[in-house]
Amino acid sequence: MITYYFNCECQHGPLECELNQLMNCVIDMVKNPHQYVPVISCIQGKRDLHSAGLKCLSKLLVPIKSILLCAEGKKGRRLLAKAGIETKSLQPPLYFIPWIMINEARSSDAFYDLKKNLCDALDPIPDQCKEQQ
Repeated sequence: MITYYFNCECQHGPLECELNQLMNCVIDMVKNPHQYVPVISCIQGKRDLHSAGLKCLSKLLVPIKSILLCAEGKKGRRLLAKAGIETKSLQPPLYFIPWIMINEARSSDAFYDLKKNLCDALDPIPDQCKEQQ
C-alpha cells in the first residue's frame, strides 16, 4: 500500500490550512450545500480549529468529533490538497482572491454580495435566503 502525505501551504499560514481542512471535511461529510454553506460561512475568520468547531458545527447531523478528526488528520489534508489541485486547474486560471465559484462557474458579483449570489443559485430556496427577497 502506498501512503501519500500532502504538504500544503496556505496564503495566511498553518492556521488557515487547518480551517480550510475543516471546511473541506464539512463539505465532504455533509454533502448538502443547504447545510454546509452556513457552516463554511461561520468558520471563516475563526481563530482556531476548536473554536470554529464549537461555534459552527453544533447544528450538523454529523458528529462534531468525526469532522474534527477529519480536519486534524490525513483525510483533511488530502481533501485540502484535492481542493488545491482543483484550484490550480480552474479555467480561466485564478488570478484574484477570493475566487468564488458557484455552480462550477466564477461569480465576480459574489465578491460584493455572497449571500445574494448564493441564494439566487439555490433551488429550493432555503429559509435563510427568503428573508432577503
